Amino acid sequence: EAGIGKTTLVDAFTRSFPANDGVAVAQGQCIEQYGAGDVFLPFLDVVEQLCSLDGRLEALSLLRHHAPSWLANLPSLIDSTERADLERQSLGISVERRLREIARFFEALSTEKTLLLVVEDLQWLDNSSLNLLSYLARRREPAKLMLLGTYREGELEGSSHWLKQLEDDLELHHYCFHYPLPLLSKDSVEEYLGARF
Repeated sequence: EAGIGKTTLVDAFTRSFPANDGVAVAQGQCIEQYGAGDVFLPFLDVVEQLCSLDGRLEALSLLRHHAPSWLANLPSLIDSTERADLERQSLGISVERRLREIARFFEALSTEKTLLLVVEDLQWLDNSSLNLLSYLARRREPAKLMLLGTYREGELEGSSHWLKQLEDDLELHHYCFHYPLPLLSKDSVEEYLGARF
C-alpha cells in the first residue's frame, strides 16, 4: 500500500551494490495517466538514465545501433537533425519491432555489466510497457538483466486486473517472484533485505 516502504526498500537494495561493481541501475516511474497517455513512459526513463551513466557513449552507440526508434523519442540525447532523421525512419514501425529493438539493446548492454531496471508503481503501467515487461521476462537470449517492479496490490481490482494476470502467468512459468511486503520501518528495511536477498 501507499507509504508501506516500497521505495525505501528498493532504494536500500539498489544502494547495496558498491560503486563500480559491474551493476548499472536505472529507474523508471509509472504515473496515473488520463486519456491515451504516453507509451513506454517508464522504460523511456530507464533508457535515458542508462545513456546518462558513466558508459554514456557506449550505451548511446548501442541504442543507436539496436534501437533507433527508441532514440528518436529521447530528444535530450541527440541533436535535432538526427532526431528528425530517426523520426522519418521510424514512421509506421510496428510495436513488435520496438519490443525486439529494446530487448536487443538491453541484452547488448548487459554483456559488459549487469542491468538492474527498477519500475515503480506498476499498477499504473501503460499497455505498451506491460507488453514489454512480458516480452522481456519470456526472452530466452542470455542477458544479465533483472527487472524489479513495485505496485500497490490494493489497486489491482482482484484477479481480473491485467497486471495480476501477467504476474500469475510469469510466476507459473518461474519467470518472476512476488514478495508481498509488511509495513516496514526504516530500521526493519535492512533486516528485511538481509533475510530476502
